[in-house]
Amino acid sequence: HNLRNHHDDKGTNNNNNNHYHHYQATNNGNNNNNDNITTATTNESTTTTTTTMGNDKEDHILHVMAQGQIRVAVLGNVDAGKSTLIGTLTQNTLDDGNGSSRQCVLKYPHERASGRTSTITQHFMAFNDKGETIVLPKGNKIAGKNYYTQGDLAAQAHRTVSLMDLAGHEKYFKTTVHGLSRGMADYALVLVNASQGMTYMSHHHLQLVQMCGIPAIVVLTKMDAVPGRDVIQHTRRTVTEAIRTTLGKKRFAIRGSADIDRVVVADPQLSALAPVVEVSCVTGHGLDLVRRLLHQLPPRRRHFQKMSRPLEVLLEDTFQVPGVGLILSGFGELCCAVVW
Repeated sequence: HNLRNHHDDKGTNNNNNNHYHHYQATNNGNNNNNDNITTATTNESTTTTTTTMGNDKEDHILHVMAQGQIRVAVLGNVDAGKSTLIGTLTQNTLDDGNGSSRQCVLKYPHERASGRTSTITQHFMAFNDKGETIVLPKGNKIAGKNYYTQGDLAAQAHRTVSLMDLAGHEKYFKTTVHGLSRGMADYALVLVNASQGMTYMSHHHLQLVQMCGIPAIVVLTKMDAVPGRDVIQHTRRTVTEAIRTTLGKKRFAIRGSADIDRVVVADPQLSALAPVVEVSCVTGHGLDLVRRLLHQLPPRRRHFQKMSRPLEVLLEDTFQVPGVGLILSGFGELCCAVVW
C-alpha cells in the first residue's frame, strides 16, 4: 500500500513525510524517495515476520493446553492448608506460618479474614522442559494486583497444571461435590493435616474421589507443626488404612525423586497405588517432590482428540465488571479457561 501511494502521488510528499521520522533514526536523516521505498519494504517484512511469530506462539499455546496440561483437584479438611499449598506452589515462595501464601489464592474478603475457602477457584502453574516452575515477572497489574493469564504461562511452558481449590468445611461440601464432578480432573490431591490425622471429612473426600474415578495423591501437610513422633506415626497408620479400605489401593510413600520415577513407570495412571507425600509450606520440606510428581504424571483425559468438535464451554462463574458488563468464565474443550 505504501509503495503504491509513493508512485501514485506524483510529486505529493505526504507519503514521504509519514516515513520521515522512522527513517531519520536509522539512516541519519536521509529523506529521499529510494530511502522511503526501502523503509516500506522493511515494514512489510517485519509484518510478515511478526505474523509468523504470532502463529508459532498460538500453535505452541494450543499444543500445551491440549496435550501438556493436567487438571488437579485439591481437597482436604478445613485447616489442612489447601489454599496455602496452592499459593506456595504457584508463586514458588514459602509461607510465613500465618497464611501469607493463601492471600493470593483466596477470592473474597470473608475468605481472607477467616482463612477458609467457600468457593471454587482455579490457579495455574507452569513448568519448563527441565521441570522447573515458571513464575512470570510481577509487572502487569490490574486493580493493584499482579495479574497474568493462563495463556501467558502456556506461551513459555512445556506443561501446565490447573489446580482447583475446593472448600473443606462440612457446610460447603455440596460446593466441593459440584466442583469435583464438573471439573474434569485428571488427579486429586487429598490433603491431611499431619497433626490431626484422618478426620470425618478426610474420609468423605477419599470416598468422593473414588466414586468419581479420580486417582488420589495423599499429601500430609504442616509437617513442621507436628508435636511429636508418635503423632505422625499414628497419622501414617490411619492414612494407610484409609487408602486400603476406601480406595482399595496400596500406600506408596514418596521420599525422593527415585520413588516418583518408580511410581510413574510402574503405575502411571495410579490405578493400584496411592502416592503419599509429606510437606511443609513453611520450611519447604517435600514441595519439590510435589512439583516433580505433578510434572511427570501423564494427562488422563485426551482433550486433543476433541479439537475437531464444535466448541463447548462449561460455564463455571459469572462476574459483573463496572464499565464492562457481564463476563462468563468456564472450561472449554481444549482444557483452558475461556472468558468473554
